[in-house]
Amino acid sequence: MTVPRLPLLLSLAVALAAPATAAADPAGHVTASSGPVTATLTWQAGGKVGGVTSPHLTIVRSGVTVLDQAISNSDCSACSFMSGVSSRTTPLTVTDLDGDGEPEVLVDTYSGGAHCCYSDLIYRFANGTYTHINQLWGDVGATIKDLDANGTPELVTVADVFAYAFASYADSWLPPLVERYSAGTLTDVTSNFPAVVKADAKRILKQLPSARRQHRDLRGLVAAYVADQDTLGAKATGVAFLAKERKNHDLGSDKRAKAFEKALAKFLKKYGYT
Repeated sequence: MTVPRLPLLLSLAVALAAPATAAADPAGHVTASSGPVTATLTWQAGGKVGGVTSPHLTIVRSGVTVLDQAISNSDCSACSFMSGVSSRTTPLTVTDLDGDGEPEVLVDTYSGGAHCCYSDLIYRFANGTYTHINQLWGDVGATIKDLDANGTPELVTVADVFAYAFASYADSWLPPLVERYSAGTLTDVTSNFPAVVKADAKRILKQLPSARRQHRDLRGLVAAYVADQDTLGAKATGVAFLAKERKNHDLGSDKRAKAFEKALAKFLKKYGYT
């Protein structure tokens, strides 16, 4: 695991190793293949605002060029494809995400900035052409991993909505997020992988004592732990933990603790945890 620069962001084995600003990338290209599909991503050297210029994607399927077009500014404006900031080892992946026998094409982009943002352009073949979605992950990109060993991979990342939600970025904790792709749609299937969620909750409990000794704002850790318990269907455990943290004065004054609990309940409901 690559350790982020902020010790509290150890919420998944997904690396966050982004530069402070987007540096200009040199020109380059990469090709990837799977089954009948071969994709080539090219780009020119970056401009004054960094990243790359003129990103272009070509997709050949069964010997026929089906897609040959520039990647739009709305999808990739001064983004970077350098392996050092990519959430994966290559910015271009061709793999069957939904197990239908037809490989998808993924372009992994990074926008630059202090610690944001990673996106995936996911192209699928349907009705004789390629269409795509642009999935914004946020501070941490997604890894492609077959968590349940069923032959169909998941996109594994973290819930970026927790960044800054209850504490500074340095004191935020981003719980795991597992997405499954099917026919152009991503679905949150984190609850299908309790081992991933339990491991995250265990890391939070391990992190709490040192964070307490350092007088860190613990609300980021507490929020993520309660969210993990909700994902596991163990709401009572989360409620008991919250009460314990309030009693230990880890949430600040009574007024501050009550405000946090109210905000957390609203937040978890908004994002489908409860």
